Amino acid sequence: MSENNINSRLIYNAKIFTNEQVQFGYLLIKNGIISEIVEESPPKTLFQDVKTQFDCNKAFLLPGFIDTHVHLRDFKQSYKETFETGSKAAILGGFTTVLTMPNTIPPLSTIENIREYFDTNKLFYCNIGVFAGVKEGFDINNLDDISKEGVFGIKIYPGDKSQELPLKWNDGWRNDLEPDEFFASIKKVISLFQNEYSNWEKLFNFAAKLNLPILFHPELPRAPQVLEFFYEQGKKIAVNEGKINPNLYAHHVAHPIYQNEIANIEMITLFLRKFYPNPKNAPHVHFVHVSNPDAIKIIRTALKQEGYPCSIEVSPHHMFLNYEIKFLSESFAKVLVPLRSPETQQNLFKNVQENLIDTIGSDHAPHSLEEKSGEFEKAPSGFPSLDFAAQIILTQFFNNKLKLEQVVSYLSTQPAKIFNIPNKGMIKEGFDADLVVVNEVKPYLIKGENAQGMQKWTPWENFELKSKIIKVFLSGTEVYDSDLGFLETKGTFLKRSIK
Repeated sequence: MSENNINSRLIYNAKIFTNEQVQFGYLLIKNGIISEIVEESPPKTLFQDVKTQFDCNKAFLLPGFIDTHVHLRDFKQSYKETFETGSKAAILGGFTTVLTMPNTIPPLSTIENIREYFDTNKLFYCNIGVFAGVKEGFDINNLDDISKEGVFGIKIYPGDKSQELPLKWNDGWRNDLEPDEFFASIKKVISLFQNEYSNWEKLFNFAAKLNLPILFHPELPRAPQVLEFFYEQGKKIAVNEGKINPNLYAHHVAHPIYQNEIANIEMITLFLRKFYPNPKNAPHVHFVHVSNPDAIKIIRTALKQEGYPCSIEVSPHHMFLNYEIKFLSESFAKVLVPLRSPETQQNLFKNVQENLIDTIGSDHAPHSLEEKSGEFEKAPSGFPSLDFAAQIILTQFFNNKLKLEQVVSYLSTQPAKIFNIPNKGMIKEGFDADLVVVNEVKPYLIKGENAQGMQKWTPWENFELKSKIIKVFLSGTEVYDSDLGFLETKGTFLKRSIK
């Protein structure tokens, strides 16, 4: 055996997605890195030289999926999810890399908490990176040091602030306009802009200086009494109209598209255009789990087309679930941003088909069955999704509703590019051999009991799939086989490289 092939692996007879197209051939991995991609059958000498081989049997070979929106919990919420169970769910779903959100207990808002989270004694199967949060203990004067800990961005939730950085959430200037009306009013609103947001500007400037993306949960904070009032109003409407899910409908009413979700996006849009007349100086802003086409239109027209660095994430549940679907439990489908109407859901998926978004994030948010089984109003928002999210999207490809290049772009290439995850997201020579082998299979139904995450309940129960993850490779090592199960814990903590 050649000395160069001792640590090599041959994957052949594969439909390899590379250079934005499928080519049939083989791939050679050396020391965890993709060394060759060849559009033909391997020569016999290569079979003799490379001991470790895998015949794809004409299945698709795709770059490992990257989920930049998960909640791995751990810390004081390890009863909901741990690194081990969450990373198993990720690998089962084809995700070789995940970036986890900072709303842990305690939150990832300080250097000390981030370092503790990066505990090298933890056992996990996929690569894991983290975002920092603006919650208790966050001090903008420490952001440079936090950045050096390798965080991939800063996540902002509605109402977020810390004693060291009191952010003002004031929506008094907004008028809840339709997108076209908002575009026409931007200059006038900016001219009336009050100089009340100096801490926001400070945060944006720091992020731009450090090249850290800022992620926004697109909702404005609402007082509990306001939420309760509109929830009760929505419940009355739902009962009078005979809605199948009165609580889910009321939840949607309490978190309305215009007065809440789009109003937040309008606020961020005005911040960026006020603080940065030159878009080249602005930080990258990433809007997570956007639920409706009007929000996408505002982001694209008021920011993207003006040259502001920004990106749009949508989640599978907003693309394929709505508040008129019958669920095992209404609480199982409770999520923020809420599920919307069937029409909104269908139009959102059309936006995805039309390439109007950038990434798909699962928003994997596990809670215990006990927490989700009580009264709807008290149940926490969110549900586990890592096991099934990518396969739901792949099924759209096998149903001819998405192109394979769209699936790979949304789940691999764009997440790696936006969040500066080097050598991942593509099957390319010199890139890490994080790979997923996928095949089309006869339709089968999602069953929560088959999940590898800690939580075995799901709003996706009985949703039909046509895709199957056959194998997963992490840096060239086989970590999962659909027949053999999980093989090795090769996951590592990823830290963002600082340029």
